[in-house]
Amino acid sequence: GIKCKFILTGVPKEKQINGIDYSNGISYKENLQYVLKSKSILEIMQGGSCDITVRAREAIAYRRLFITNCKLDLVEYFNDKQLIQFDNVKDINLKILKDNFCPNDYDQKIDINPLQRLYFIQEKLDTKNEK
Repeated sequence: GIKCKFILTGVPKEKQINGIDYSNGISYKENLQYVLKSKSILEIMQGGSCDITVRAREAIAYRRLFITNCKLDLVEYFNDKQLIQFDNVKDINLKILKDNFCPNDYDQKIDINPLQRLYFIQEKLDTKNEK
């Protein structure tokens, strides 16, 4: 079985449905506690946004399965079995979620240490300028 925890914010009281967790917001510390207890992180981006987000960085840092509708090509940041990108929720392969995904089995493809990240960015810029 799959256990999911969704916390919705910004939903007016009159539109809330029984059985769903609602909140006015959670602290970042509380968010990280959920991340540490999870095997995966689901991200739903609005309006076709395409940028690497805090959620993506959390998935990288904590080696979690990352499920997102982000349009950005994230392959360079994640290992093959660590990333699910989708256009339609129906396209998500639930078998991957039901399999015994072990987050720590994957090495990070990039180091998100701030100094290492600067080196990574500089290398990408140098490579782009060489073309």
